[in-house]
Amino acid sequence: MITEVTKLLGIQYPVIQGGMAWVAEHHLAAAVSEAGGLGLIGGANAPGEVVRQEIRKARELTALASSEHRRHRQSGFGMKSAKQKN
Repeated sequence: MITEVTKLLGIQYPVIQGGMAWVAEHHLAAAVSEAGGLGLIGGANAPGEVVRQEIRKARELTALASSEHRRHRQSGFGMKSAKQKN
């Protein structure tokens, strides 16, 4: 499914997970991302290092290899999920 949201965010489906405190941690964010949506880690009041650890753990659970992540990060906004490569 291609919409303005999917194109903008580089996701397969226009599904955005809510950043729910105590629930939106790396397991849920990685699962939503792997399913083609936008997974979020809720970290509003969490210390920066805790959020960084959650991000690292989510990356480990997703198919996006670290070298591909660096390439997308350097190229700018709109990372695509592993399932939506054009």
